[in-house]
Amino acid sequence: MKNLIEVYLLKNGKYEWDNVYTVIPDDDLAEMTEEERAEVALFFKVSLYDDCIIDIKEVFENIIAY
Repeated sequence: MKNLIEVYLLKNGKYEWDNVYTVIPDDDLAEMTEEERAEVALFFKVSLYDDCIIDIKEVFENIIAY
């Protein structure tokens, strides 16, 4: 199972898909070019609070995958 977060935002009374965020292992990040790393989202901002920024790794930090 892949650790990912799908974000949907409420627009005009309907939920619309906004983005998908996933944890990228450090060794994979190290192999990426600077351009590729620049495109990777390591954090996401909660739409209701401008100052609430969540590290994607922290979301899955204590989860055991089988």
